[in-house]
Amino acid sequence: MGLNSSISNFKKLNHKDYKTAHIQTLDSIKNSLEQEDIQLNGYNFNQEFQKKIDSFFASSNYKKQFNSDSIPISTKDSLYQVLFDLGMQTDFFNLKNEIEELKNFDLKSKTKNAHKLVVKEQLKSYFRKNKIQYNKPFSNKKNRNITFTSKFDKLNSFFEFYKTNKEFTPTEALDSLGYKKTRMNFFLYQKVQDANKLGEDKDFQKMYLKSIVSKISIALFFLLPILTLLYSLLYIRHRYGYTEHLVVVFNIQTVFFILLIVGILLDALLKTDFFTPLFQFLFVFYVYKTLRNFYKQGRFKTIIKFIIINMGYFFMAVIGVLIISFLAFVI
Repeated sequence: MGLNSSISNFKKLNHKDYKTAHIQTLDSIKNSLEQEDIQLNGYNFNQEFQKKIDSFFASSNYKKQFNSDSIPISTKDSLYQVLFDLGMQTDFFNLKNEIEELKNFDLKSKTKNAHKLVVKEQLKSYFRKNKIQYNKPFSNKKNRNITFTSKFDKLNSFFEFYKTNKEFTPTEALDSLGYKKTRMNFFLYQKVQDANKLGEDKDFQKMYLKSIVSKISIALFFLLPILTLLYSLLYIRHRYGYTEHLVVVFNIQTVFFILLIVGILLDALLKTDFFTPLFQFLFVFYVYKTLRNFYKQGRFKTIIKFIIINMGYFFMAVIGVLIISFLAFVI
């Protein structure tokens, strides 16, 4: 079969044809090239790619990682992708002569699908021969359904890697794990480092606590107006509007911080733990008296609403702590 005939047959193929048909047609093109004395300079794709695979595994412990149950699937998929990219970067024909029959036929782009099939088959054969337990990753269409799980696999692999490689920088860690150096991967690995430091490094703990304290005002700015809605609901039949309730809330919050600061300062100066709890008790009494005097309702109603408002304060405090803790960790 001549070269023109081989190329013509290859043009008729598409990605839905069997992989054996692709490979057979490629072999036919190679044979036709050799019959017409077109020199390939002894070049053989399989041999060239095999050298790269051997070099990849010889310079690391990747075989152990593929066979390890503790390594996440996403990490193994990343390593496989590196091998696959090596195969796609290896020239399929490495033709150095200008061939008349190929001038109007882009051999590289036309043989791309077949190139992929050959790479996958060679990797599959290598893995089977070397008893590497791994199945190639799912296609992108199937993988859309496991994106959320893959994120957790990635974080898990970062945590596991950090335990034994604490001295690695994010760049070195991503290289070792086979992940791309994207901003998101850098960010995730840095947060894994921070999470581990939070439980081990006292200096980092102090810095984190200072960051939380510095963001309290941000939480209050968003949460106090929401708390005011609770006042509006509890006193919905009252003549006061939202603005008046907001003034009451800000006034109560201001008194709280004043009493807290005074209590902490007195305890620090006198080296005691007496004043802070005392002023906290005074603050609780102050809230009750404010509700009683400002809204002028009976003791029973005021006590019931006082309890509900304190529950609201507690709930908002928990939400606020969670928000500022998250912001302090992420930012």
